[in-house]
Amino acid sequence: MGVRAFIVEDDDSVRKLPIDLFNRLWRRDRDASIPELAGRRVRCVLVFTSVEQRQTTGIRFFEYHFLNFDQTGRLDEATQAEEMRAAVQMVDFHLGSITQSSNPTSVRHAAHVFARRAYEYQYKWKPTQAILQRIGEMLFSQGRTKR
Repeated sequence: MGVRAFIVEDDDSVRKLPIDLFNRLWRRDRDASIPELAGRRVRCVLVFTSVEQRQTTGIRFFEYHFLNFDQTGRLDEATQAEEMRAAVQMVDFHLGSITQSSNPTSVRHAAHVFARRAYEYQYKWKPTQAILQRIGEMLFSQGRTKR
């Protein structure tokens, strides 16, 4: 399995983001920045792929995120922490189905459902077919030579 990262610009053009740079940005390595994205919120696509002999052979799934950059071109730490808190709220910690209460109720705990909706609204986006097509072209043309 492989992972590829892409930045989608405001005009829907797509460019590769080296996965090692993405990882360094996410870890907040001191030297990891993209100065041309300073102060911007950009769309990012992570593509999880099947790989054979260093060639992409298939797509397993996509993740669509926003990346918020601070004024120095590094990922904004406060926004990252906010997103992590929101992600934790999506988890259903209610253990009602495991423990039997003496007062059964038909009330369902649904806070995690609403938290998921809020998370997806604030931190996720949906690509157009044209964006997906461009990413597919970029994935499957890598390393191929013209004959």
